[in-house]
Amino acid sequence: MFKVTILNINDFLKTVNDCHGTVNLLHSDGRCEDLTSQFRAQSSLVRSFQEQGGYLRLTLDVENPKDYMKIVSQVISN
Repeated sequence: MFKVTILNINDFLKTVNDCHGTVNLLHSDGRCEDLTSQFRAQSSLVRSFQEQGGYLRLTLDVENPKDYMKIVSQVISN
């Protein structure tokens, strides 16, 4: 589990969709939601991103270490 700040939602979602394993969004109420190729969940993130003025703070749980590195690399490059 790790926290990230998303500044480029399109690149972030492209990276998530390129992952081989599950990328879970952990909500503050304890719910866990898979983001990998999940259009409805991703659309909700895009709306939140726009409403918050171009950034999102997310808590993620990534099962595959290579996927974790992909996401971290994407986040720090933006």
